[in-house]
Amino acid sequence: MPIVDGYGRRLSTLRIAVTSECNLRCVYCHREGEVYDSDRRGDASIDELLSIVGIGVELGLDRVKLTGGEPLLRRDIVDLVSSIHGLKGVEEVSMTTNGVLLSDYAYKLAEAGLKRVNVTVNTLDRDTYRMITGFDLLHRVLDGVESAIEAGLNPVKINMVLLKGMNEDDILDMARYAAKVGAILQVIELERAGVADGWVYDRLHVPLDRVEDLLSRISVDMYYRGIHSRPRYILPDGVEVELVKPMHNPDFCRYCDRLRVTSRGELKPCLLRYDNHVDILKAIRSGADREYLRKLFLEAIARRKPYFL
Repeated sequence: MPIVDGYGRRLSTLRIAVTSECNLRCVYCHREGEVYDSDRRGDASIDELLSIVGIGVELGLDRVKLTGGEPLLRRDIVDLVSSIHGLKGVEEVSMTTNGVLLSDYAYKLAEAGLKRVNVTVNTLDRDTYRMITGFDLLHRVLDGVESAIEAGLNPVKINMVLLKGMNEDDILDMARYAAKVGAILQVIELERAGVADGWVYDRLHVPLDRVEDLLSRISVDMYYRGIHSRPRYILPDGVEVELVKPMHNPDFCRYCDRLRVTSRGELKPCLLRYDNHVDILKAIRSGADREYLRKLFLEAIARRKPYFL
């Protein structure tokens, strides 16, 4: 039975930050809306995460997306994927990764039950990539994209965060690359959240209007995908380019179907709010029973209030 919050939004997805560690230092990173760097309690274990996912499944959430930090930095990530995939009621396990380690893990993750993957590739220019991330690792990321496609983690989506003065003129090059390898390109508007709140956002934010104008001129077809009504353009070579407008977009909140879990094991009802988390990992480590954990889930769902509406 699907669960619905107080604003009539059906929840279907648990988005879990399985670690706060990352091997890149992207200038725009919003850290999944996490704002703390100290007082870490250690990543949740597989058993603890299975307890959280299990309650979510009981309440009707049937999709799990693993994020970070960088999820592939967890040494037990393959076992974690396999364990979540094996839970009755889980329909799909997916992942968002920066791709640096993906070529080492793609086949193992596919065998463990990972369905699909999003890989962040903001540019094909080596110097620009180093400027954005702090590391000269673009070659590793591109190897990861191609390994994921070969392993069957489809559709592979390439996440391109649009950044003023860095990659705003790279969209067609990225689209051609996506067409070449058989991926979908997602062009993402920078979010005003976490680190990107303030000067980073003001300096790097690019509205997607000019991208829409460009794609509407050269595309052969366009449709709106999913409940979020994201425009997806089909270019003459068959590649699909989707635009993601998380900021100042009523649909971002209106159709939000996610409940997040932070790397500290807190249920996070809203990406853009920092004062309404529910600490479920603390309860698990204190020996709370399943009924109490279920109540914490329901409390987190009750705290879901649209940010923009």
